[in-house]
Amino acid sequence: MTDVARKRALERRDLIPATFWIRIAVAAIFGLALLWRIVNGAQVVIRDGGALFGIAALRPAPIPEFLIYLTIDVLLITVVMWLYFRALQISPLSMCGPFLSPCTGDCSRKAGLLRRGPSSVKRAAATCCWSR
Repeated sequence: MTDVARKRALERRDLIPATFWIRIAVAAIFGLALLWRIVNGAQVVIRDGGALFGIAALRPAPIPEFLIYLTIDVLLITVVMWLYFRALQISPLSMCGPFLSPCTGDCSRKAGLLRRGPSSVKRAAATCCWSR
């Protein structure tokens, strides 16, 4: 259901501002959760992670190392989200559905897609259900 909501949110909107505001909303929720934990007495401790990228010569302090890894993580997630949202934006929902739903092994639900869906939906449903 959330994928349908995301598809509707991205309909006829520019992708980069929409992705930006979605990421800001997620960051705000995580910030509120962190603030709640701090208010309730939890201590935030950033521990030493060892050598940066496994290179023994690179051993920054814990906070800069955390910020480096956090920056890389945020950049990778941003690229992945942008590609995912772009795929949602350009393809019709009937084509996105089988790729977004997890395969639970329940082929009876997808059997209807196999009978009446386009050939790519048929291939996706068949791959998901019968490849295991």
